[in-house]
Amino acid sequence: MTTRALLIGINYEGSSCSLKGCVNDILSTKDKLVRIYGYDPKNIVIMEEHSFDPKLIPTKDNMLTQIKKFVGNKQMNVNARLTFHFSGHGGGINDFSGDEDDVKDECIYPLDFTKKDKVYDPKTGRTTSQLRCITDDDLDLLFDNEFFDQTTKVRRIFDCCHSGTMGDQKVNISFANKKTRCVSSSNNNKDVSFFNIRDVGEVNVTAWDYKENRYRLAKKSDCVERFYNSNEVNYLLYIIVNYSSSPVIQTFNVVTSSPITASPNEEATKDIKLSSKQDVIIKIDPHYEDKIYDMIDISGCLDNQESADAFINGKPKGACTDSLWKVMEKNNYNQTILELCNNLNIALQNGGYEQSPKLSLGQYVDVKKTKISF
Repeated sequence: MTTRALLIGINYEGSSCSLKGCVNDILSTKDKLVRIYGYDPKNIVIMEEHSFDPKLIPTKDNMLTQIKKFVGNKQMNVNARLTFHFSGHGGGINDFSGDEDDVKDECIYPLDFTKKDKVYDPKTGRTTSQLRCITDDDLDLLFDNEFFDQTTKVRRIFDCCHSGTMGDQKVNISFANKKTRCVSSSNNNKDVSFFNIRDVGEVNVTAWDYKENRYRLAKKSDCVERFYNSNEVNYLLYIIVNYSSSPVIQTFNVVTSSPITASPNEEATKDIKLSSKQDVIIKIDPHYEDKIYDMIDISGCLDNQESADAFINGKPKGACTDSLWKVMEKNNYNQTILELCNNLNIALQNGGYEQSPKLSLGQYVDVKKTKISF
């Protein structure tokens, strides 16, 4: 079985926004890939600003070139295991493609981010300038289905700010906690409302049917039975109720078995009162097609949050990367997708970090049973 990894860590030394732990992050990941998962060190490429090879300095052009080499082609990726890790700055820019609920494309910033890129805005018909970056739309094209085989396994780690949907994946999993705020899917907070499913009458909704792998008309009682009965967690599920008049914004409602304080008419940014258990949020995003291959992203925070660059045991590290590998080791590198998301969330909260990790999948699988490996 072929193994390949592309690990990019940028500290932006000498800039006004320098970081400390990003190179340490990717070196930690390299150690785990080689020592635990049997990756061939010869097939692991490290990109960082002090590289002796000018082609491995993480400028935007170099990063795009190396990502394309790393991805390869379908023939190369039969029975292949691939890991991509980016630690550095992340952000959000205007979304021109119309696939973002928050009207922002998430992006990662290369070393030469201060240089400006020209971007065409189809709404205004004008070309504007923005900081140089690689957007989630760019990454989606770079990791398109055409380059992979059904036997390919791809893991991506984004330890950077605003990284929740950096991978633009079909299935998004995160855990709510007391420091998690609910964010509207629209600019004016009018397209989202919260309600307790037990406090409303019977409703018809368009829901994702996991068994039939499609959207279908369902009733509230059917959603209760099918989606959030669980002994481990209280499920919160984003249900698509209808489409708003805007082709960009969709209307979402949250169905929850937990007590909440927000009424249907209150703004979606209001904090919700959580139960004593961790509440898992699973969102099926209709904007994106299923991946034909096994793709899992691990993001250090939600789109509206920052990922901490921290000192841990006297050494600079990214909070997400450090917590990820500690959680993996503590559980003998044997966790389900849901367990990892939960344990990583708990580790970050216990560490005092105000960020909630997110795991994203290219296709729906049983997250309570499917183990995660690299």
